[in-house]
Amino acid sequence: MSRLYLKIVSPLLFVLGIMAFWQPDFYNLAYLDPWEGWLYFIGGGAGLIISWRHSDSANLHYTHSLGILSLLLVLLGLSLPNFKDIFHLEPAENVWHLLIGISGVLVGKLPTKNIPK
Repeated sequence: MSRLYLKIVSPLLFVLGIMAFWQPDFYNLAYLDPWEGWLYFIGGGAGLIISWRHSDSANLHYTHSLGILSLLLVLLGLSLPNFKDIFHLEPAENVWHLLIGISGVLVGKLPTKNIPK
């Protein structure tokens, strides 16, 4: 399940990371900062590599870590939406991070045994 999650979420993050450099104003929904672009680009790329090359254990750990990092970004976006002019986290980004975070933590905590293949 975590491998499927990473194969869906990682390309989205990777493409968002690339788009942050060419079109930072994402259709007037959110402004993707360069730092956020690098975070998405590296996180999505690492997720793609892990989902295709590594074990189920590595997939679970990365999925869970991605979920926790996304939930931390939600907390940062709610408490300091303009973090020292480095990150500008708009409400649309908070919703995106919340969806990625909750699903990542839940999928990352699923037991790997007893799951039918």
